[in-house]
Amino acid sequence: MKRIGTRLVICLLLVSLLAVTVSAASLENCPGSCAHQAAVDTTHYDTLAEALTAADAGKTVTLLADITLSAPVTAEKSVALDLGGHTLTGNLIFTDDGTIRNGKLIAADGIGVLADGCTLVIEKDAQLEGCGTAPALAITADKDEEALVKVSGKISGADTAPVILAESLDGSCALSILKNAELTADTNPVISFDSEGKLEIADGTLQGKKDLITVHIAKDRKTEISVTGGKLLSKEGEVIVFTEEEGAEIPKDFVTGGTYNTVPTAYVPAYCRIVKNADGTGTVISSYTLTFLSGGASGSMKPVTVQCGSSYSL
Repeated sequence: MKRIGTRLVICLLLVSLLAVTVSAASLENCPGSCAHQAAVDTTHYDTLAEALTAADAGKTVTLLADITLSAPVTAEKSVALDLGGHTLTGNLIFTDDGTIRNGKLIAADGIGVLADGCTLVIEKDAQLEGCGTAPALAITADKDEEALVKVSGKISGADTAPVILAESLDGSCALSILKNAELTADTNPVISFDSEGKLEIADGTLQGKKDLITVHIAKDRKTEISVTGGKLLSKEGEVIVFTEEEGAEIPKDFVTGGTYNTVPTAYVPAYCRIVKNADGTGTVISSYTLTFLSGGASGSMKPVTVQCGSSYSL
């Protein structure tokens, strides 16, 4: 496996150091009561590991039942994992592009899902649960590599580990939180970001008891933050907390949207407006959409988006 951050290595070692080997047979159109774990098209396989190994790039591996893995399983080719509405208990590693959809994955004594130098999509009908001692989802990349994870599903965690951990010493990680995403933490951070790359909150809901997002800024790497939408609700802590190396600069003016119980005003550009809502939350608005009525005249004009604080001339 590629080199990853110290915390991720420790978490994986807690799970197992065993290699997963492909053994066995498969049956087409399994008759009667099927005891196989997964399928690729109409071919069934004894284990999920066998199915992932047998699947060609671009194929979908479908889980056939609720299963518990005895060791971490690695997807080394670009595949989609359709959980088939079932629950998978264990640990998955993606080293090539992949997708998780349609079911629940519960972490076992370690990282639930690791995206290692690849692109991974967590679709809206997928649910990940952390085991508490390790993140439900981790992202890492080696030198000259990039890892990208797009989240539209539900991810939760408890205890002290972040729900999502992006960590790389010399690679680049990117994390996008999109529409329908629901990230929930107990007392731990929802997201911990310690890498070059980009953290983007475009939509979804992030909620927790204490600090929602922690970001470490290193002097010799570029880390970009963008919050343009979503609901970020922290009961007691801050929305975002930075730590930085000496000489490193904290990002500025990156909150241009979103709804908060406590708006992080230090990171909101001066041109934005903060609108108070009836439930006590505040919404950051960066622009308005102007629409035009003809007033009985002929002709029409398309709507125009105008940045707050600017003027628009007819």
